Amino acid sequence: MVRERFCYLSPEKWTGMRVQYTDVVPLWEQQRKLTPNHFRVLADFLQLHVPPKNFDMQDWVNGADVPSTKCGTSACIAGWATTLPFARVGGVKLKLISTAKEVGIQAVLRPKDAGLKSGVPVICYSDLSLEIFFGLTSDEVVDLFYAVDAPKSAAIQSLREYASRIEKEKVTPPYANRWLYTR
Repeated sequence: MVRERFCYLSPEKWTGMRVQYTDVVPLWEQQRKLTPNHFRVLADFLQLHVPPKNFDMQDWVNGADVPSTKCGTSACIAGWATTLPFARVGGVKLKLISTAKEVGIQAVLRPKDAGLKSGVPVICYSDLSLEIFFGLTSDEVVDLFYAVDAPKSAAIQSLREYASRIEKEKVTPPYANRWLYTR
């Protein structure tokens, strides 16, 4: 089913969800313009405030629902990104979600930012949340967020390189329309 590829929803998460097809290119382009600064802020944060023992590219977060160096949890690039102010302001918010079975990541979009007229927030999960929040292609998401054996220093270097590359290169949005899920 094509929609699963975009949102990676398990069957129990489909309950009560409405599917809407929308043009997300304007939002994707807007978010991509913000990404170089977000990546630099995230790289600086990781370098200055996250000890190597609290960095682990294997999990969104490990040891708690929210990463924190104070309680000894570890997290990957995306997990730590959810703790920074840029993840909680604007029309798209990035956050970790926790259930009894798993911890995941989601982006919550205001309907108007997703090109929808309804008043219901749009929720994107997993890879799609990172594509939308950062304005990345699916290949860029895999390259940055799925380098599971990358040490902190390599992740920081990748963030800085991507920040520079995004500023210099014009990338065609990977899609014009996407299935987005609302409650």
